[in-house]
Amino acid sequence: MLPSSIRQLPISQRIRTPSGVNIFKKIMNKSNDDMKAHISRTAKLFYQQPAKSLQVDAVLNLVNGRNTFLLAGTGFGKSRIPEIYSMMLPRRNKAIVLTLNPLDTLGDNQVEEKIEAGFTAINLNKMNFNQTTADEIANGNYQFIYLSPEIFLNNKIWEDVYFSSAFQNRLSLVVIDEAHMIYIWGLVKSGPGKHLAKMYGRQQDVGIFRPSYGNLGGQLQSRNNIPILLLSATCRPIAVKAIKESLRLDDSEIDILRGELTRPEIRIIRVQMDYSLSSCLDLIKVFPSINDVRNEDLIPALVYSGSRIKTLTAMEVISQNWKRVRMVTHLGRGDPASIIQMVGRAGRDGRPGLAVLFVEKNRRNGKNSLDAFVTGAPQIDDDRMDALAITPVCLRIAFSLDNLLGYIPLSLDDPNYIKEAAREREAGFTPCTCSNCAAPQAIKLIKNLAYANKDNFDLIISDQFAPGLQQASYLSKLPPKKARMRKRKIPESEQHVLDEFKDNLIKEFESFYTSLVGSEVSLHAENLFGMEEANALASYLHLINTTDDVRVVIGGECVPGQLQWILKKTKEYNFPVNSTTDTNETRPDTNKLHERIEKKARSNRLTTTQQLPSTLKRTKNTEDAKARRVASLERAAEKKKRREADEQRQKQIKEIMATVLNEKER
Repeated sequence: MLPSSIRQLPISQRIRTPSGVNIFKKIMNKSNDDMKAHISRTAKLFYQQPAKSLQVDAVLNLVNGRNTFLLAGTGFGKSRIPEIYSMMLPRRNKAIVLTLNPLDTLGDNQVEEKIEAGFTAINLNKMNFNQTTADEIANGNYQFIYLSPEIFLNNKIWEDVYFSSAFQNRLSLVVIDEAHMIYIWGLVKSGPGKHLAKMYGRQQDVGIFRPSYGNLGGQLQSRNNIPILLLSATCRPIAVKAIKESLRLDDSEIDILRGELTRPEIRIIRVQMDYSLSSCLDLIKVFPSINDVRNEDLIPALVYSGSRIKTLTAMEVISQNWKRVRMVTHLGRGDPASIIQMVGRAGRDGRPGLAVLFVEKNRRNGKNSLDAFVTGAPQIDDDRMDALAITPVCLRIAFSLDNLLGYIPLSLDDPNYIKEAAREREAGFTPCTCSNCAAPQAIKLIKNLAYANKDNFDLIISDQFAPGLQQASYLSKLPPKKARMRKRKIPESEQHVLDEFKDNLIKEFESFYTSLVGSEVSLHAENLFGMEEANALASYLHLINTTDDVRVVIGGECVPGQLQWILKKTKEYNFPVNSTTDTNETRPDTNKLHERIEKKARSNRLTTTQQLPSTLKRTKNTEDAKARRVASLERAAEKKKRREADEQRQKQIKEIMATVLNEKER
């Protein structure tokens, strides 16, 4: 029996075009039931396995000329629907199926699948799309064409091909893969969707911003009355409505077919992060050490995170059909609709899969407790993201309700939650073992992942694995902590000598710089090394032993040999032995600066004693007060000196820029 959303058209109402591609006439004259039987036989003969009923329904809808929006879970086999539909068309017409992909790079995988299945296909990108390729497309050399929205809307060569009568007469179907991206990419360019761009940018799920996805409706109106097929595994009601509006399709012009979105074979474990998101150190918990598991025995896994450098981003794997993947890991809070899309990459080979979601304990300006939510209030996108991180309900049901109703339940008493739980039981789903439904087992599972390999992974995710006597610990895999460079508190007795050191260093650097580049240059020595750098060297003088130390302190090398020159100069001013700093951080070499400081201090004490009136009794309080006043005056003078130096430097930079601009104008 057909789903209620499918319109069973009489044979007389099926669309035939006088100039375009039509299905075989003998197929056109079949009834809906006979048509379904024919589609099923054709698919079984080609794939050597029966087609799913929803696949058959979708093909029937397309044969009837109906625009179709198919919502089905990842791994359902949505990509087969255009293939089966193309089998209903005469080969002599060289019919073309046009597929719009969210990214340029994603069509390559689908092209490989089509070629392996015996079809001709091409993925158009900036590198291979030229006039020769355009002529081949117009001649019908390719049955399946994949391209991005940018090429579809903004490429002159494609525009000439698309609107040509030769191409329009061959066009049989337009497929929009990952249709939820129309909402994510296209509709965030204005209005209340602006904050969506920030949220998706945090997890890098969508790569670059693609406003072109929101402009497809106008150009898709010119398609010779052929149907559109939209495919997605995650699409909330608000997204479905917005997509139909964007493509200028009302309810009477499109049928929505819904398949099972829940993947009971994937176990979902939510774990609070112990380390920062940028460090990605929490990943160490779920991957074994090379001492315990060889690289070739590791579980095939995908990692999603906001860091492009440290982990694999979703931009590279969305729509990819990687059947080997057994585990998916996501770092940080993210949009539930996108996370469930990522989770669906696991377990596509029919075996159980695992999804590990690491979430921050707190998000700045976010809702980090159940009390922060108002019962029954609508959830905006940030609310859904925060709710997923803290909800106590079954995570499998939470994702399902987010997809169906657009919110994450936060209570076990939620009527929709109770209803969905009953539906899962009636459908015969296996009991959920997510981290909320089976918390103790989830903790054990995360610990056992330190031993995971291809042979024992099924035992681990089914809670049947027993580790040996030797315990594995992820703590040994943490990178060693870097020793912090601590500033030295400079005693007042040393300040005079260090001031002399800084002044001499600046003056001598000017001579060094002039010897390298000459005096007739627009960039002066004080622009590269001034009081700010000299102060830094004085503060960390006790830690400077190598040129790398100098580089860290002053921020880099501006001219060749600068670091080596500075290191040599600092060696001439050795740090005092009886410093107030930790002896482990001091340099072993001594003592010239110490002798000069002690000599200066003795001179200052003698002068101060001679100037004191004989009747004035010196106390600890008066000495401390005097020392504080002197220190305050010195700080004020130093602050004034730095301000004047900064102003002078800014003035010089402006003069340099003005000179450069004048030279360009000449």
